[in-house]
Amino acid sequence: MRVDIWSDLVCPWCYLGKRRFEKALEAFEHSDDVESVHRSFQLDPSMPKGQPVRARDMLMRKYRMSEPEVVAAQEQLVQLAAVDGLEYHLDSYTGNTMDAHRLVHLGREQGIQDAVIERLFRGHFTENRSLFDHESLAALGTGGTSRYRGTAGRHSLRTRGHRRPSGSTRAGSTWCSFLRLRWALWRVRRPVG
Repeated sequence: MRVDIWSDLVCPWCYLGKRRFEKALEAFEHSDDVESVHRSFQLDPSMPKGQPVRARDMLMRKYRMSEPEVVAAQEQLVQLAAVDGLEYHLDSYTGNTMDAHRLVHLGREQGIQDAVIERLFRGHFTENRSLFDHESLAALGTGGTSRYRGTAGRHSLRTRGHRRPSGSTRAGSTWCSFLRLRWALWRVRRPVG
């Protein structure tokens, strides 16, 4: 079975969903037969590159909430994440994540996609690190992806066989985190003897 997972690296619900999916997969009897493929989804692809904004300001504008309402919602999310072992610090910045998604796809080409995603999520939500410039992304690079500094501008999602973050909308979703399961016929495994 293949699971396609669309998420944005600045979505705290996506990081929480990733952790919960991992826990469910650990408990699944056939977890070795599951291939997880991470796809790109930008919550706001219109955000200009290199111009991060305070996440709380963006949430207040987008959802027409007051700052105390946003703070309360974020505190509730911090508590939910803690139950799943995640440490969130949500008074951070958000911005255009296209280059961060390029790093994720580069990680997939090198066989370390999940490690890259985990590092970027932890960097952003736990360490308040930026995902919005090449220097920060190079510093967050995992293993072989430390070469990202030289490839950030050249690595194209289109030329590498990846589409811009829109596949989930074709699959029927306008939100992230979005999972699509592709089932194969399971063989019944019966004990011998």
